[in-house]
Amino acid sequence: MIETDYMAGRIKELADRAYKNDYITHTAFLGASEQASFHSALRKLGVPKLVTEVAGVPYLLWGGHSEAERVMAVFLPSYLTPETFMEQENEAPSVLTCMKAEPLMRKFSDDLTHRDFLGALMNLGIERETIGDILIDREDASAYIFVTADLAPIIKEELVRVKHTSVACREIALSECTARPEFEVREGSVASERLDAVLAFVFRLARGTGLKGLCGIPARHGQIVRPFHAQTDRQACLRIRIYQQHSFSRPRQPRSKVYRCRSL
Repeated sequence: MIETDYMAGRIKELADRAYKNDYITHTAFLGASEQASFHSALRKLGVPKLVTEVAGVPYLLWGGHSEAERVMAVFLPSYLTPETFMEQENEAPSVLTCMKAEPLMRKFSDDLTHRDFLGALMNLGIERETIGDILIDREDASAYIFVTADLAPIIKEELVRVKHTSVACREIALSECTARPEFEVREGSVASERLDAVLAFVFRLARGTGLKGLCGIPARHGQIVRPFHAQTDRQACLRIRIYQQHSFSRPRQPRSKVYRCRSL
């Protein structure tokens, strides 16, 4: 994970370039731990939690779709707002783009997974930080791959085989990506928003075992990310290792004790 001090310097550099030169600057794709480092760096720079500006430069976290797990921190020039930026990216991508990879012969294709497509991209020598989310469409066995805009020609020409399946890649508009993470809805009541209580509900654990599990979580790259402890939004996303991912939403009634969890 990028250290907080380095990230703070990187944020200041990108914001300064966007301000002085009046053009878009951005980071590479950030995973969960890098995003935690990014927010820690913002606090270190004195940026309040609900403020989306750094030294007068607006920024947004953007991964190509509303439920993106891997995102870029994009710093905007004076002539763009987050809304106009996303409209512009859909028409003429300059920061990231979406590639659709489809089997040439669906009948004989393997049952391809996220791991298969990511491995094929890495085998081409493409760095992980230039690859965003990879969404699988089970209906036609295709994949929607979000990457930095400069990689589109390379992937189109070089990604021709995934596992034992021949594929064809083409660049599409961000709005044409129809795949979304699949959720299983679970509704019920928890005693509080404490992380151990939510985990016990999601995984149907006995009382107290959620807390024991949290105590055994090792630090990843020096940090333990526990999103519910200081959550201010109505929704948070929690990733449990590589086995399952859950999103958590708080109902509109602030005094209600009913919470909803969706399992990917």
